[in-house]
Amino acid sequence: MKKLKSPLFWTCVLLCGGLVWHASLRQPTGPAFGTRLEGEKNLADARQGAFARKTLRLATFNVHSCYGEDGRYDVDRIAVALKNADFVALNEVGGVDWPGEGDQASLLGQKLGMASLFAPSVRQWHFREFGNGFLTKAPIVSWQRIPLPRKLDLSYRNMVLVRLSASTEKSPDREIQVLITHLNQRYDEERRNQLEAAASLFLSLKEPAVLLGDLNSTEAEPIIEKLKKSSGVVDPLELAPREKTADHIDWILLRGLKAVAAGIEKTDASDHPVVWTEIE
Repeated sequence: MKKLKSPLFWTCVLLCGGLVWHASLRQPTGPAFGTRLEGEKNLADARQGAFARKTLRLATFNVHSCYGEDGRYDVDRIAVALKNADFVALNEVGGVDWPGEGDQASLLGQKLGMASLFAPSVRQWHFREFGNGFLTKAPIVSWQRIPLPRKLDLSYRNMVLVRLSASTEKSPDREIQVLITHLNQRYDEERRNQLEAAASLFLSLKEPAVLLGDLNSTEAEPIIEKLKKSSGVVDPLELAPREKTADHIDWILLRGLKAVAAGIEKTDASDHPVVWTEIE
């Protein structure tokens, strides 16, 4: 008759199993605040003479973890799609696959010569992270990571509020408040709660302000309709051909800014298009 394992053995098995199970759970990253970016040396020229461009090209892109519609992982394709942008809101950004490797926001920043921030909303296995981010050629004053409300879904979402420096000789202290987010898709109630939170914060920001990101909501969504009708809110995609903007879910909305051009560009680099606008 085989001898049974000792109680200590089974205790260790249960303990190890519990640790593995706990590590596999998705955990929220929580709020954060900062003033530094990855690759800030790329902003040296902008900081010295202020970012005194007459126009600024803003874009939002759900990069789908850098996997294209063909299922192929390719960071270079994402970089090519964003080469003309001055500031890019990024959604579905992957963190490191193994400790010591760079996140996808920093990889894109290196390829494009832009500063970057990875703002994960969820962490799994203690180091694997996923969430939002941004790339910028313009200097920033600060950034803030803000968790979104969650009741139903297993995932966690956040917003990133960026104080973007747009100073000129005439307006040395000029800033643009930029709000980036990616909302829940699985549950309508969750998505609407998060959309209400994002819309409320956007409308409360001092002008000029921008809301960018994958809102998983078309223009038929009542909250979007109400938001677009709010005083001072501008949808720059109204400058683009209607057939290219129908039923889009990636948005750029402006307050206190004038758009001179906008568009939606389909790319095989992701399952989402690049949405962009040129602002004065």
